[in-house]
Amino acid sequence: MYDFEVKVKVKALFEVTYQTTINDFDQREGSYTRKVTKSERFNDWNDVYVFGHKKDIEIIQVVEVHDLTQKLKKELAVQEKD
Repeated sequence: MYDFEVKVKVKALFEVTYQTTINDFDQREGSYTRKVTKSERFNDWNDVYVFGHKKDIEIIQVVEVHDLTQKLKKELAVQEKD
């Protein structure tokens, strides 16, 4: 198995933290259910909206992240000219 990282530039990134119930099995106690907290990332709000309609999840938090690199570079360039 190979471990690698892929970097993709997007205008915005949405990270959804949610809780779901899963069925698990223990050899001593048998079958049981437990709540698990997970995160998913999306780059389109419509995908977040569709994901939020799933019946078996409870949304805990949705975070929107924007890349402001170009905005900062422009502001720094303007300050240097002054």
